[in-house]
Amino acid sequence: MLDRNVSANDEAARWLDDIFYLTCWDDLEAEPSSQYPFPVVYNPYQSARSGRLPEYPRRECEQYTGAYLDGEFRAPTVDRALCRLLIEQEFFAFLSTQLSPDAPASAPLRQMGSIAAWFLGALTTAILLVICYVMIWAAHKWLGLPEGWAFGIGATITALSLFSVALGLVFLPFTFIRQQKLRKERRTLLTAQNDARIAVLGSDPVSVQRVRTVVERSADMGTVWPQSLFALLDDIAIRSARF
Repeated sequence: MLDRNVSANDEAARWLDDIFYLTCWDDLEAEPSSQYPFPVVYNPYQSARSGRLPEYPRRECEQYTGAYLDGEFRAPTVDRALCRLLIEQEFFAFLSTQLSPDAPASAPLRQMGSIAAWFLGALTTAILLVICYVMIWAAHKWLGLPEGWAFGIGATITALSLFSVALGLVFLPFTFIRQQKLRKERRTLLTAQNDARIAVLGSDPVSVQRVRTVVERSADMGTVWPQSLFALLDDIAIRSARF
């Protein structure tokens, strides 16, 4: 319950302070930035690639938003901060799974290009084939492996290697098309999420409908926004068209 002896500005500052602790929970020495209560992230994509993207605890962010909606106090600055908090939490979390050094090997944006992977595989096969030839020659030279056996083993290994490389070449166009499709889908989804983030950056008033539109657009593409974000936008829309 809001303490009636505390001014609205002081109460808003208290909420913003709590949001600051949520956004900087993994950096106890963080200092308030020009984008208080958020850390400065000029290029989230570059930050993700270098593993320096902020991590916001999703459960605590949703619980905090729920506590705000259950209370009586309302302030445009807190509305804006909570919207940004929920949007950045989801965007940063998904971006980390796609671009960070710890991203899974299956992440399309972190995978080696299919053409480069085929060339690397062919080169590796060639190197292993040469090693096998040397071993066969050594076995024939010093271990007495019959020449016919040596030739047969070498021919079999060569045939299997060429078959493996040729099979990879046959499937390369399909692999390339599939990889490009997945990469395009991920980039499109990340762009849509970043559009939602950009919509709530800064301090100038923004239309609630515009924010909801970009949020719903990315949701249609597959983003699983927290339900508390939509509840917050509904609550803001009841009070004002802008925040």
